[in-house]
Amino acid sequence: MLNIQSLRRWLLLMLFFWSAGSLAAVDTRTAAVLPFTAPPFLEEQSEVLNARISAAVARNGQYTVVEADKRDTLIEELKFSLNDLSSDEVELRLGELLAARYVVTGTLRLQEGRYELSLQLISVESGAAVNSLAESFSSFDELLLNTSGLTDELLGAGIFRKKRINTISVDIGAGLYPTDSEMLALGLEAGVLYRVVENVYIGGWIGGVMKRDTTMYLNGGLRALYGDKTNSIAVSLDLGFFPSVGVYYRNLYLSYSPMFLFGEEGQYVKAGYSIGIN
Repeated sequence: MLNIQSLRRWLLLMLFFWSAGSLAAVDTRTAAVLPFTAPPFLEEQSEVLNARISAAVARNGQYTVVEADKRDTLIEELKFSLNDLSSDEVELRLGELLAARYVVTGTLRLQEGRYELSLQLISVESGAAVNSLAESFSSFDELLLNTSGLTDELLGAGIFRKKRINTISVDIGAGLYPTDSEMLALGLEAGVLYRVVENVYIGGWIGGVMKRDTTMYLNGGLRALYGDKTNSIAVSLDLGFFPSVGVYYRNLYLSYSPMFLFGEEGQYVKAGYSIGIN
């Protein structure tokens, strides 16, 4: 039969192993990106931004990120029990319960037409801010464009340099008809793209082609583009003389026109660079 002293020792022993197990379960590089603070009319933008920042933290590779579903489930379960705590206390308590050593918090505001974002990386153990930053942007699209740079700066993995969205781009390229017949020709082109909405551009192009026998003619048409041509990949479609399809990657582009489909010999290949202007 256990006496009071033995029971106390047993409880202390169990508490020790439970505490040791809890500490071991907390990865020293685990971070939880908590929901951002924002006014009701920015709730949707705040959720989109939070997902982008979470993905950027995970992509950075320095931290293991707590899954958003796990975070949201815990917040829902504790919705009422945390009401009496201050916002700072709630953030730290959530970090502890999510077994995270760090939490990323943010505030999104709209002031005089500009989107203002402040971010903090907080140590759950000490409650102190490891790093913080605040930036403002002329549009929400511009803010999204800069999420990777902002995240790297917050995590101490880079120096933030703001990227601006280019409303207008000028394309400059050269083309070639790779054929052995008299159709062999070289061409030059210039185009203009106007950004309609995020990742959607429309515009036109005009070019000149010189054939092997030095005869020259002009061609041109409309151009439509979809994607992030500045930082990733975009696809394009040219409509006009000899329609073509193309791909942009970090403002470099390559397009292909299967001329044999239009009653001509060979193919026409164009390559160039897209220059953004504000």
